[in-house]
Amino acid sequence: HHEARNLAGETTSLDEVSIRYLPMLQYKNWERFSKNRLFQKIMSNLNRLLSNFSLNLQVIWTLWREGRSDDIVQLFSSQTSSFLVVWLARALGMHPVIRMSLVGSDDPGSFQGKKTDVLRPFRLEAFRKAKAIIGNSTALADSCRSVGIEAKKVFCIPNGVNLDLFHPVTVEERLKLRKELGLRPDRRYVVFVGGAKHRKGIDVLIEAFIHINERLHDVELLIIGPCDFSGDRRNSTARQQLIEELKQGIAQAGCSSRVHWIGQVGDVHRYLQAANLFCLPTRREGLPNAVAEAMAVGLPIVTSYLEGVTTDLIRSENEGILVPSHDPEQYAASMIRLLETPNLAESMAKE
Repeated sequence: HHEARNLAGETTSLDEVSIRYLPMLQYKNWERFSKNRLFQKIMSNLNRLLSNFSLNLQVIWTLWREGRSDDIVQLFSSQTSSFLVVWLARALGMHPVIRMSLVGSDDPGSFQGKKTDVLRPFRLEAFRKAKAIIGNSTALADSCRSVGIEAKKVFCIPNGVNLDLFHPVTVEERLKLRKELGLRPDRRYVVFVGGAKHRKGIDVLIEAFIHINERLHDVELLIIGPCDFSGDRRNSTARQQLIEELKQGIAQAGCSSRVHWIGQVGDVHRYLQAANLFCLPTRREGLPNAVAEAMAVGLPIVTSYLEGVTTDLIRSENEGILVPSHDPEQYAASMIRLLETPNLAESMAKE
């Protein structure tokens, strides 16, 4: 929603589907009030509430004017005022569907756990009145059932992968890709795909790589995804501060030249195909697309053990290694094991 702030009211097309951007109140980070944490928290929560409410009012107005009976209304995630959209859609004979994406964030189980949240009943109401609920992992579907939502209207539909892009390559093709991407042919590359933030475990990954660097001197790290949050109004300065601290730690370890902060790119598949190993020490997910894409490319995987999430994709010691903690040394040991045992890495990649 942040990137679309200048598109409000405009219509575009994606995959032959017409898309209209509705205006809404924007998020702010309120960091100028950081000395008064309570006020900052109140204003941030109020801003988020009003932002979501403004969007849902726009949706309601659009459905009232243009909606037709039997239309499907899909809500990506559910906010406090989403129940208003669901109520109206049901009243107009439409089919409201909620799609969840992140365990512990937009699933009913996470609302149920917040006993002090006075708005919790409103958030749960949208799920109760929706015609269908979709989760992309077992954990998300189970979260719905855990709060008493009818099992027959809860569906688990995993994310798909574009196999025209994400597929294995030959050794010759990998070397050609490395040349095109400016990577060295004589190095081994660990690749991370995702926002460089705490939830994705970027801190764990960097510390693990420092351990790897002490033992293996031909391994380099590729960080693919947003990794510069300076000047971003929606993200707090703490996120950029974490990146700066990690870069200082890398410099002190003497391996800055081996860590490549690539940033956001449009050809993620090429970096995956050029790499030897994929690692994502994530702390929370719905179902990580990046893991599925790395598997489709044929990379051995090292990622977090998240029951009903990464376990939906990987059987540990078969398609990859699931690490049951966020200890950098355990991640380093797992990656070193695969890097030093090519046969094991190859067999996992083929699974």
